[in-house]
Amino acid sequence: MKLKSLAALAAAFALVFVSGCSVLGHPSERGTEALSAEHRYQNREVFEQVIESIKDNFYDKKTYNGVNLDEYYKRWLPAIEQAPDTDALHDVIRASLKEFNASHLTIMRGDIYWRFARTEFANIKEMQYGIDIFKEGERYFVGDAMAGGPCFNAGIRAGDELVSIDGIPTEHSPALAVGLSDALFDVHYVIVPPLGDQPVRLALRKTPDANPVEVSVAPMPFNQIEATRNSVRVIEENGKRLGYVRVYHVLDPEIAKIVDQAIGKAFADVDALILDLRGSGGSPAVMSRLLAMVGNASQGGRGQPPKNIFKRGPVVGLIDKSSRSAKEVFAHIFQAKNLGTLVGEPTAGAVLGSQFDILADGTRVLLPMTDIGTELTGGVDLEGNPVKPDVAVKITRTYKQGRDDLVEAGIAEALRQLKDPSIKPAPDPSTVEEDFLLPLSD
Repeated sequence: MKLKSLAALAAAFALVFVSGCSVLGHPSERGTEALSAEHRYQNREVFEQVIESIKDNFYDKKTYNGVNLDEYYKRWLPAIEQAPDTDALHDVIRASLKEFNASHLTIMRGDIYWRFARTEFANIKEMQYGIDIFKEGERYFVGDAMAGGPCFNAGIRAGDELVSIDGIPTEHSPALAVGLSDALFDVHYVIVPPLGDQPVRLALRKTPDANPVEVSVAPMPFNQIEATRNSVRVIEENGKRLGYVRVYHVLDPEIAKIVDQAIGKAFADVDALILDLRGSGGSPAVMSRLLAMVGNASQGGRGQPPKNIFKRGPVVGLIDKSSRSAKEVFAHIFQAKNLGTLVGEPTAGAVLGSQFDILADGTRVLLPMTDIGTELTGGVDLEGNPVKPDVAVKITRTYKQGRDDLVEAGIAEALRQLKDPSIKPAPDPSTVEEDFLLPLSD
């Protein structure tokens, strides 16, 4: 994005907030009275802490990807000071962070971090609905109803339009909050449960003109690691058995353990394996262990190699624009070493190494701290350079009515390869070079 357009965006934010309206979030009815000097000071203090964190931790401390930090501060300060609440302030900061043109750079509320991010790093469960939400135009849609979660069990599926939450239009619902959303990419929303296990009423429609149908959903202790475990299933089609698992992320070793056990038990007699790689990345060590299950488990390093390696047939990897970070490294190596076939659409092109920093008020800032460069990818820089699929798929994201274009395409590709083994057959794991795989670590 050009500097001129970013300056215009900063000015637009300032104009919008002066008029008393929030953007990108869920605005409430607010007056147009001037914000207090104390409020403006508090907003400015948060922004200054973000800049200090960038100064201390950004992977490119020489040029900050071409951003002059003093000019950046002056350009965005008017909009920062006029943000009427925390969510609106974070909206402005996220918009400003686009200037750095770097992945893994964003800001999020402390309570959202503890409920939806730390749960995955630490393999703990918090009260959740198991739903990811995105906005297209003026409407909100289910991006994912996670396998075995409360929303999934209530019949909610990806592509459903979310019309209201507890009778309040989705955009205005206080339960709607921005989740972990990289500043460069689409905003993702979550629903924050009330205290206890009280259900919420979600009004949804599966087609554009249908009348909304209300569903009551109670939260439960849940995380994406549990969703990965719940996703393991065998698909029977055309006399063939296909093992399928949705790898929601690779942040915790438990993910690799789930896939390892599935290959050894649930997938013991399947004809092909489908690895769904949509979503967040995580640990290079966990990524390496997954590679070992479809490649070569004999590499050295700390930790135990997987007990099971899939050797019985084709391996299909599913990717889309949400596939990011360590999953992109996985996809690149998977493709470069001919371990299987990638089906879907180009990945995010977001592979900088990152960590969270904490601000004085508990706000978290995700910062790109290291550039992994080309060491792990055989000379290919994947930041801003998405991994392209072997088989391209046009993916529908709204009003899907329960269908999953990508899974259906993955099934078709696996069956095609089983019918004609000359079409990219599964490799012999013993022929895969070890130098392209990372040391394992628990």
